[in-house]
Amino acid sequence: LRGAAFVLYNCTVEIEDSDRPEMGPTMPFQHAFQVTVHRSTHRASLLPFRSNSVATAPKGGNFFDFHELMVSMWSCVRCAEVSSCCESSSGAEGGNAALRLSQYRDLSPDVRTIVLEKQESIEKILEPYIPNDPEAEQTPYDDLVKTLTGTDRLRLAAILFRGIGAAQVAAPWTELDNRPEVSDFWDIQGHGDACYRSSKDWLGGHDSMAQSRAQNGHIVFVSHCWSAPVGWAETIPNLTSFSQTKAAELCDYAKDVSAQLYEDASAWQKIGFWIDKACIPQGDPDMMSLCVNLLEEFIALSDGMIVLASWNYFSRLWCVYEWVCGLLIHSAMEIEILADPFIRDSTVDTYLFCIRNFSVAKCYCNNENDQQTLIDKVHSYYKSVSDFERFLQFSVIVCFTRCLVKRRTGKSGTLKPWIELAAACGFKDLALELRQLGKSVARFQEEAAQETTGGSTLELQVAFSSRVDDWFRQNIAPLLIIEQRKATNHLGIRYIRTLCSLAEEIKQSKEKLKDWCETSHDHSELTRSHRRALYSASFLPESTELDD
Repeated sequence: LRGAAFVLYNCTVEIEDSDRPEMGPTMPFQHAFQVTVHRSTHRASLLPFRSNSVATAPKGGNFFDFHELMVSMWSCVRCAEVSSCCESSSGAEGGNAALRLSQYRDLSPDVRTIVLEKQESIEKILEPYIPNDPEAEQTPYDDLVKTLTGTDRLRLAAILFRGIGAAQVAAPWTELDNRPEVSDFWDIQGHGDACYRSSKDWLGGHDSMAQSRAQNGHIVFVSHCWSAPVGWAETIPNLTSFSQTKAAELCDYAKDVSAQLYEDASAWQKIGFWIDKACIPQGDPDMMSLCVNLLEEFIALSDGMIVLASWNYFSRLWCVYEWVCGLLIHSAMEIEILADPFIRDSTVDTYLFCIRNFSVAKCYCNNENDQQTLIDKVHSYYKSVSDFERFLQFSVIVCFTRCLVKRRTGKSGTLKPWIELAAACGFKDLALELRQLGKSVARFQEEAAQETTGGSTLELQVAFSSRVDDWFRQNIAPLLIIEQRKATNHLGIRYIRTLCSLAEEIKQSKEKLKDWCETSHDHSELTRSHRRALYSASFLPESTELDD
């Protein structure tokens, strides 16, 4: 009922239990409610992005319109002698009406308020793309977003870009049992309004977007699988749940970042995360569709990307989709793989097999249409699917070895299977460099011990990690750039570069979010390159190369 009122009449409905009304002893009675309807001060939606099966929202809807809706939903029978009586019925009319409205999941009043506040700005951006023909079929969000220029896509993303604080989704290993709400967040069930309500606009709320960024702090895009991999309970000891493991890994990561940014690991709660469950309004199908189509822009607005790489990660289509986008927007040094608790003696072979035999066609997805979405995305930015698959293998080996060296320095033979994998995939130069890295680890440890004065484990780890990162920048980053140039197409990478440049401008902008998003901007290069990347990339000649 709340959802129907919001979608059709732009109303907010409060429903409370009520005492039995005085209707006479013979009147059938089950339950009584007090229904209060508030008209929203926001204008009704101008856009036809609701389902074709639901009528366009009446501009002058009132309580009588709303009562008529309730009558049709439950096949209410009016009684001439009694001013208000309803008897539920399973009649065809009521059942069909309820079925038509069941697709709109309930939004709590505070989440509806957030959505309505964003909707006005979104309408101003999308309105020029709506066909003027009133008899034309409604354009779904999935199709509408594809027609937007790159600048307008980023304007939409800035409006919808939210983040959630580390304290709400992460906790140290020792505190997990006392923080059940953190583990509950990572449970695959319960994608409700409470999660979206817990997040906040990362670019809005202050006098400028730069001030909002400074106040809200560092934010990272999180890519992960919601479902635990097969064999989790048998592989991970001490009955640690998949949810608890992800929460603890994020906490460790937040402490590392906090130590680098603020020189204080205890300030880890200042770190923010973009997580789909908390940053996309799951109860609004249209807004959810819009957000899913803006993943590249959300990644560009983030300060980096982390991957909770369980051993089923590279078999999931949407995880691979996020990896595609992340590799283009952020360098390998800005993508952090968190795999330490997942890589065990019993799972290493699973990782190696999955990466060696990676294929886009083998990725699992619930919806067959999603498979084509990923292939289209690959063609937009890469020369071919096979080129992308090769680059993914190379980049995964790089990111995994960097993670393993930084977190498993004391274990012998950590790099050996990954060096062999690099050689088997044809990356001879990478394999040679990784062998050299294996010989340098002991020296990095000694230098880190000499540098730190306090001698704490955290200080040693930060100093050691810094040396490992410096080595990767000097020896591996050039190889990664070469592989990226071989795999990506000219127009796609040009668009990404311009997108990242504009995203950085947004982060430093002195304008308010709403003012910037509702102002027309002329970023012609972003507009041209976006359209070319989407519609022409797959027709580029094989000889096309990137500019230096």
